[in-house]
Order: sequence, then structure tokens, then C-alpha cells
Amino acid sequence: WNANMQPREIQEFCEPDDDGGQILKAAISDLNLSARAYDRILRVARTLADLEPVAQIASHHISEAVQYRTLDRLAILPSVPLAIQVHLRCPIPRDTHLDSSVPEGCRQWHAY
Repeated sequence: WNANMQPREIQEFCEPDDDGGQILKAAISDLNLSARAYDRILRVARTLADLEPVAQIASHHISEAVQYRTLDRLAILPSVPLAIQVHLRCPIPRDTHLDSSVPEGCRQWHAY
């Protein structure tokens, strides 16, 4: 059902928490993603939240959904240098405190 959501339904059912919204905005800006990619990330994040199951999309759902999106892009652009690939996998700014909700790939990027 999430894959078939229309923009109005995405607005209604895919509202991330404050931290998730900030991560999503940073990812859209830093990775130069389209509005269509924004909707796809929210749909995937909604699915990840549904699997837990929780009502609100949290920052770790957004981070994981962005990682899936960047992995799709890297599959298309295999010639991207490794340092850039590592950066693309983590939309969280380097000065952000990393807790257990941050995906392992992001923790590796911050340690890099």
C-alpha cells in the first residue's frame, strides 16, 4: 500500500519527527535529490516504521531510507570514488551526536 501512496496521502501518513525532517532536508539538499526522490524516501521510511510497528517516522527510518536511495544511485554510478561513496551513505552532519539510532554506516562515516 505504501508504494501506491499519492502526494496527499504522503503528507498525511509520512510525517517524520523533527530530527528526521532535518535529516531529510539535508539529504535532499546535499545529494541534490528531486521531489520525486523525496516522496520515495518518505514511502520507504513509512514502510520501515510500519515494520516496527510505530506510528511516527523517526530519524533512523529516514536515515535508512536515504541510505537505500544513495545505494541505488551508486549502483548507477560505480565510478564514484570510495571517499565520496562513504559520505553519500550518511546524510547526518558530522557534528551530530551519534547514538544507537544512527545506522552503522553513518557511524563508520563519522569515524572516517
